[in-house]
Amino acid sequence: MECLSCKTSIKNINQPCQNCGILPLQIYRCTNPICQRIQYYNETCSYCQNLLIGPMSDSTIHLGENSYHLREFIGGGGMGEVYRAIEENKVGAYLREVAVKLNKQSFSHDNFIRFRQEAQNLTKLKNPHNTRVYHYGEERKNETLTAQFIVMELLEGSTLEKRLQAKPISLLEGLIIYKQIAKALQEAHQKKNNPQRSKAIQHPGHGRWQPSCSRFWFGQTPRNRRSSRNNLY
Repeated sequence: MECLSCKTSIKNINQPCQNCGILPLQIYRCTNPICQRIQYYNETCSYCQNLLIGPMSDSTIHLGENSYHLREFIGGGGMGEVYRAIEENKVGAYLREVAVKLNKQSFSHDNFIRFRQEAQNLTKLKNPHNTRVYHYGEERKNETLTAQFIVMELLEGSTLEKRLQAKPISLLEGLIIYKQIAKALQEAHQKKNNPQRSKAIQHPGHGRWQPSCSRFWFGQTPRNRRSSRNNLY
C-alpha cells in the first residue's frame, strides 16, 4: 500500500510515513474522480465540497485476522453505505485498499437475509469485468450483531458516462467495451444478480481504460435525494 500523500510504500498504518512523516490514518482522499485531493479530516472536501466523511468513517470492523479501517464515504442511501477502507492483517502480512459496503438496516431480519444472499450471489461472479468481492462479514459483540458488511474491490476511475462526455472513443474501442460489459452482465443475469442495477465504471488497467460493472444498489442519496441510478458504486 502507498502513502496517499507521497506515494511511498508503507507497511504500518500506525506509524508515520518514512518519507513525508504523515500518519496514514490522519489524511483523506476526495472520492470525486475529478478532484481526488489529499486533505485532513473534514465533513466535506475542502476543494470541491464533495461529501468526504460518513457516519462510520474512522471506525474499525473486524473479520477473522483482518481489520478494516473505514475511511472516506463513497456513496450510500436508505439501506447501504460504502467506504474506502484499509484492510490490515493482524499478523502484518499485508495492507491494501478495499471498499466496504455496510448494511445500515441489519436490525431488520428481512434486510439481514437479503444482504447475506446478495453477498453469496456476488461472490459467484468470476468475469474480470464484474467487481470482485473478497469477503462477507458479520461482526458481533456479546452475541449482538454490530456490523454486517461486504468487502470488495476498490475501483479507481470514473463512470463510463463521464468518460464519454470527456472524450469521444473510436468505434473499435466502443465495440470492445460493449462486448466486455455484455459478458459481465450476462454472467450476473445467469447467476441471479439483477443486471438492470449495474453500472459501468472505467478504471486504468494494463495501460488502457477497462470497464468494471458494479451491482451495488442504494436507493436515494441522503444529500440531494437524486435517483440512485446516478449514484451506484
